[in-house]
Amino acid sequence: MLAATFVLRAHVLGGPLKAPGTGIFALENPLAPLAWPERVRNACALFFRYLGRMAFPLRLSADESAWSIRLLAPHGVLGWACAGLLGGLALLSLWRLARGAETPGPHDRRLAALGFLWLGLASLPTSNLAFPTGTIFAERLAYWPSAGFCLIAAAWILGAARSLEGADVPRSRLAVLAACALLCGVRTVIRNPVWNGDEALFSNMVRVSPESAKAHYDFAYMSAEKGDLRTALAHYTRATEIYPGYWDAWAGRGRMERELGDLAASEAAYAESLRLAPFAENGYFGVGMAKEGLGDLAGAERAYRAGSAATPSRSRSRSGSRWSSRRRDGPGPCTLSTARSPSSRGRCRPGPPTRTGSRARGG
Repeated sequence: MLAATFVLRAHVLGGPLKAPGTGIFALENPLAPLAWPERVRNACALFFRYLGRMAFPLRLSADESAWSIRLLAPHGVLGWACAGLLGGLALLSLWRLARGAETPGPHDRRLAALGFLWLGLASLPTSNLAFPTGTIFAERLAYWPSAGFCLIAAAWILGAARSLEGADVPRSRLAVLAACALLCGVRTVIRNPVWNGDEALFSNMVRVSPESAKAHYDFAYMSAEKGDLRTALAHYTRATEIYPGYWDAWAGRGRMERELGDLAASEAAYAESLRLAPFAENGYFGVGMAKEGLGDLAGAERAYRAGSAATPSRSRSRSGSRWSSRRRDGPGPCTLSTARSPSSRGRCRPGPPTRTGSRARGG
């Protein structure tokens, strides 16, 4: 099935993992740029993190991107220990299955061995062991592998018994099963409200994963949509502190500083976004708008023209160039890209009707 998936992806995308010319953002998966040995060491440690999350689901988070999970020290002992333990458990499980097939009996432990192998194989496609994936860690990726964990738990509860109907299942183990079912049910009820909406979800992400740049970015974006600009600025700033290479967070930070009236800081933030991502139209547009606000129309003209040259397939910087050349004091007409951009929202007025007769609107 995995091989067929790779063939299909290669046919659609042009590559078994991703399309040519694309990459994996280090924000989503800090393991992606690592050399294979270091990536494997960290992936083995993350496998046991998944096990811990399944056994004790006390801390749950919708986001574990950079840098909520710290990478292991290069060539450290812990990574090799995790790799050795994982390999040893896999070999032991294979041996147990083979031995159980030859000499089945009342103390057959094949169920636990099967559970561990299920857990490992089901985790393999998203584990970052064989190849880097789009995320470093996510609870949603453990749904199918967790069936193997349930088999291991079932093997321990049953012990030497063949089923729960047998009288030889210790009452203490049945009590443990009942307690686990009750506690997991309570944990589910407590967790479910987190998914009621963006505010509940992003607030929980910031609280549970305070070192995640993406969590702060999402909370900032939501705050900006609500009009809470200072809170948004604080979280955009925190996102850039955690991950200085987060160019889109720099652009969001620049937008908040512009809307709060700090045009010099806005220009600096947009310039940093542009330095990190010269392909991003928002950077040119933001620098141009800040310069316009500061009265530097010539500088704004240069920024808009540079953006037009760097992003010829887009229209916002060309629109900005027209605004600057005409010395308009107010905001210019919206284009479809300006209306949808988080870094320019609320800074343009409705333009002429589009071909479909509708108008693009700034949020």
